[in-house]
Amino acid sequence: MSVSYAFAEDDTQAPTIIHNAEEQEYPLQQSIEVVAEIHDNSGIFEPRVYYRLIGSKDYSSVDMVLKNNKHVGAIPGYIITGSIEYYTEAFDIN
Repeated sequence: MSVSYAFAEDDTQAPTIIHNAEEQEYPLQQSIEVVAEIHDNSGIFEPRVYYRLIGSKDYSSVDMVLKNNKHVGAIPGYIITGSIEYYTEAFDIN
């Protein structure tokens, strides 16, 4: 049995994330969609949204999925019991 692997050896650029964060109020317990344009020369990356209640130590995260040429991650409403902060991240798998 033989196994072949293909690697993106020429991928030396990190993904670019374009996201315009807006400070606005949302009703408590309502999901928040985070939308970003994410580009990478290899097309190989894993986009995520990390979020936490302000004052909390640890972040939780959700995957972002491709919708209409943009990446979307939904912060679940059940955790939103106060103000939150978040950031987006994407990286090359290799």
